[in-house]
Amino acid sequence: VDVMAGMPWELKFPKMIGIKLTGKLNGWTSAKDVILKVAGILTVKGGTGAIVEYFGEGAEALSCTGKGTICNMGAE
Repeated sequence: VDVMAGMPWELKFPKMIGIKLTGKLNGWTSAKDVILKVAGILTVKGGTGAIVEYFGEGAEALSCTGKGTICNMGAE
């Protein structure tokens, strides 16, 4: 309601974590392996209240379903 009335308001910006993925997945590796490794590194507290962004040539090489897997498991 305050915003609609033209009053100032404050929005807290969460911390951002950038993860650069290089190369391509090959053989028996999958997007699930990527997110399990990231989850092991960050732990539960590491990603709480943060935006996790994946970038790099490895992120571009992931399939749409692979990106969905990382997104879904990362939120859990």
